[in-house]
Amino acid sequence: TLRSMALGGLPLQRRGLANTISLPVTAQRLDEAGRIAGLLGADMLSRYDLDLDFPAGRMTLYTVSGCTGRFLPWDAPYDAIAARLLPDDGLLVPVLIDGRPLDAQLDTGATSSLIDARGLHRLGLTPAALDHDAVTQSSGIGGQFLDRRHRFTELRFGAERIAAPVIGVAAVPRPGVDMLLGMDVLASRRIWISYATAQLFIARPGDRNTAP
Repeated sequence: TLRSMALGGLPLQRRGLANTISLPVTAQRLDEAGRIAGLLGADMLSRYDLDLDFPAGRMTLYTVSGCTGRFLPWDAPYDAIAARLLPDDGLLVPVLIDGRPLDAQLDTGATSSLIDARGLHRLGLTPAALDHDAVTQSSGIGGQFLDRRHRFTELRFGAERIAAPVIGVAAVPRPGVDMLLGMDVLASRRIWISYATAQLFIARPGDRNTAP
């Protein structure tokens, strides 16, 4: 239990809770090099809207209220995707993989995107269809598991189109979620996660409008 927690001088606190902050702890290393001391999740950040300019290495937090439509202070064009907030404050966005709709959870803590058991079922991918795909070992807070790297024809989210993506697939149960959309997709983009309006905004390709 912590008395206080701050990010860049900004006090952080979960929504609707008392002043005390309780956090889970683990003896597990979060990365092999030991560079990461902890994970900062949506339970703390969802009190704000997040402007995540990955190419510029900058995160900006905004207090948003009473905003509708296209309210971003960006100069360059951007697209909006209606999203859904999960009970754990995760953000679920619709994507298309080879023309089939999936519900993808944004996960900036995931190095690679991953399609789980529910997503495999919705895509109609059988074990036989994955037999020739390379097997890799992935790990996370939940432990280690084996996944296969499967090449699809295209991935679409909003106006974005990624041709011939190679995405990890594993029969990992994850209720209500078809896949994780990780940093292999997000790292080259500037996005705005709007918890206040349940939207995801993406700067258009070629007009990423990175912050100064």
